[in-house]
Amino acid sequence: MSLGVVPLPWVTMAAPALSSMQQPGSLAFILGPHQTARDLLQILGDTLGLVPVSVTALILGPTAVASAEELHQRLAGHPLFYDLESLCWQPWLRLDLLRSLRIQARDSWVLAIWPGTYTGKRLVFSEPSRPDYVEFEARELTLIHPIPTRFPDEVPFILERMPT
Repeated sequence: MSLGVVPLPWVTMAAPALSSMQQPGSLAFILGPHQTARDLLQILGDTLGLVPVSVTALILGPTAVASAEELHQRLAGHPLFYDLESLCWQPWLRLDLLRSLRIQARDSWVLAIWPGTYTGKRLVFSEPSRPDYVEFEARELTLIHPIPTRFPDEVPFILERMPT
């Protein structure tokens, strides 16, 4: 007799949403307070059998990335990201954050914690007067809103699909 991993009861209900997030070209952001978003990313990683990766660790070690191409090589094979804000702090890369993530998702998919705010259908990081400021309209994205649950069969998030 083999003892396998028993999925959490909510996984069956969320299977279509999880499957759609894993399609090539899919880009999704988890919104909300940092620790809540990290907890949900870890739950989703455990559910999907994937390990969330720190973008900061990928950018800096063992040596700092020198180009956008090198960044994409280091991100390859890792669809779950946190510490996304470190991409905003690297002016020498001259990245368009959204474009870079869409390129990364092209061959697989990307799910990342958004480090800023979501207001009026816009994702914002930092302040307009700062060099790390990023703002874009949430179009052709999936936004994941963590929600509190009381029972194991409740899905711990709500999906919001943003049209073109």
